[in-house]
Amino acid sequence: MSTKVPHLTLEVLRINLLQLQAVDHVGQTFTARYMFQFVLRNGAANEQLTRDISDKEPEFPEDCQPGAAWYLDQLDFPTALQFSILSRKVVTIGPDLHLVLKVSGRSLDR
Repeated sequence: MSTKVPHLTLEVLRINLLQLQAVDHVGQTFTARYMFQFVLRNGAANEQLTRDISDKEPEFPEDCQPGAAWYLDQLDFPTALQFSILSRKVVTIGPDLHLVLKVSGRSLDR
């Protein structure tokens, strides 16, 4: 018997380009740092979503919905040659959960 995970909407609040450098016009590559901010409306009331707000590594539980930090780990950047996560956090602001991710990476060579 499988447990049905409720539908969630991860809303994008902002995507900020923090730094752009090493722009190669001929090779069409660049290095950049971005900050992503998402929100799960009324997510603070869901104890399953708030389970992994601490610094521990998020995991997908077998018996219930994963915590909000697990969803941040699912983001991928397929057009990046390489990228690294600079910081990741989930905070409660009023009734909502805000998910913030800072990432740095280099674009693919064309």
